[in-house]
Amino acid sequence: MIEAGVLVPLKKGLYVLGPEWRQGPLSLPLIGNHLYGPSCVSLEWALAWHGVIPEGVISVTSVTSRRGKHYETPVGHFSYQHVPVSLLFVGARLEEVDERTFCLLAGPTKALCGKVLPTRNLRLFSAFGFELTLSAKKKSVQTEVESAFLKKTSSLYDLAAAGKKTIKIKLEVDKDPPQGFATEERLLIQPFSFYTKCFALPDLFADKMHALLYRQWKNRVKGRDWFDFEWYVRQGVPLGLKHFVERGCQSEDLKAHSLSTDEFLALLHERIDSQDVRSARQDVISFVPDPGAVEIWSRDYFHTHADMVRFA
Repeated sequence: MIEAGVLVPLKKGLYVLGPEWRQGPLSLPLIGNHLYGPSCVSLEWALAWHGVIPEGVISVTSVTSRRGKHYETPVGHFSYQHVPVSLLFVGARLEEVDERTFCLLAGPTKALCGKVLPTRNLRLFSAFGFELTLSAKKKSVQTEVESAFLKKTSSLYDLAAAGKKTIKIKLEVDKDPPQGFATEERLLIQPFSFYTKCFALPDLFADKMHALLYRQWKNRVKGRDWFDFEWYVRQGVPLGLKHFVERGCQSEDLKAHSLSTDEFLALLHERIDSQDVRSARQDVISFVPDPGAVEIWSRDYFHTHADMVRFA
């Protein structure tokens, strides 16, 4: 039957029907559950399925309590990363990943933890006696942002790095990010050399301008938004208008899915005319090394910067 193409072997004792005999597409995550177990589909594949990361994922990634392993099969690549057995099924649930097909799949928080905890920098901290934990933060209001805290609890860190205080770093993962952005790889060399993927500067500029134009702070002025706006213009970073429109439509601040450069600049000039420059200056003054650097701020000053905005 194998020679006739009726069955396709994946490993010893596990087969799928050949292409001509299938009634529909194969469910790769379900195959991932059965190919090597006990296991749970997680990491990049789960993050992409939940919409946490925009990139397409070629390999079906899973975690297992057994030794890590890779399979190259006729239907695709499957990889398995080891986790302690006590953590294997925490945060996992049966999900309908294809029509009428269910598999054991990690939730977004579990998939993120699976990526973060084994990384080299966290292992480096552990080697110096630092104990790091990643846990989901319980929120009273459900939003599209999944939050977690990276906690430092060792006494050594409290004493040497944090003045006897626990440092909490808030990580926010947007589960439904607006599209239309580009990413790039950046090299960091401290505390060791590694590459990290981040937003391209034009789309970070677009994100900042969305906050500047539409952030709701009641009577409070977010001067740090204007400080960042000034920085992007000074650096000559072009603004990613496409991503700005995507963000504006998702937040329902923009109704149309298109915006010309003139229309954007009109919005920006209108926002400048309505801002309280004095309050903006007071908000940011404690964050800058030289408070005198923001004394020049005025509406005319920001109008001039608006006229200098370039577009990607």
